[in-house]
Amino acid sequence: MDAVYGDMYTKSHTLIPSIRYKKSDLLIDGLSVSLYATYNMVNDFNIDTSNRRYNWLGKWITSDPGEAYYTDSKIRRREWQALANVNYVIDEHQSVTLNDTFTSLRRRSHDKTKADKDQNLNPLTLTKNVLGLGYQVRYDRWNATAFGKYYKQHSSSYK
Repeated sequence: MDAVYGDMYTKSHTLIPSIRYKKSDLLIDGLSVSLYATYNMVNDFNIDTSNRRYNWLGKWITSDPGEAYYTDSKIRRREWQALANVNYVIDEHQSVTLNDTFTSLRRRSHDKTKADKDQNLNPLTLTKNVLGLGYQVRYDRWNATAFGKYYKQHSSSYK
């Protein structure tokens, strides 16, 4: 650590529930399904409004507000992540797989020291989805795989 902070304050509250499901031979032989999902709820609080600069001995002098950067902010993040995989073994030589990965992030910040700034008025969002489909053929030491992927991404920000 090379910087001294005396009154700067940071805290975070996080809750991350998740669910997982996995089943082989679902409804018919050879059909396997696995699902995983999580939702992250994070609230960060950053307060740096002091008009003091400290040294390593705890002594201070009066200065402009903010020891590192002037802020009194709450950052609220919400993140989804979901993964799904469906695999079907057609016979001893063939199988088909469908896989989907979805992630979504929304970040909203509110800084009381910059109430009219764009970062307070416009949340940051990011949504991604990757869908894949594959077919595999196996004979002796040989195998061949054909697959395709679909990518979709959307983001928005104040900058």
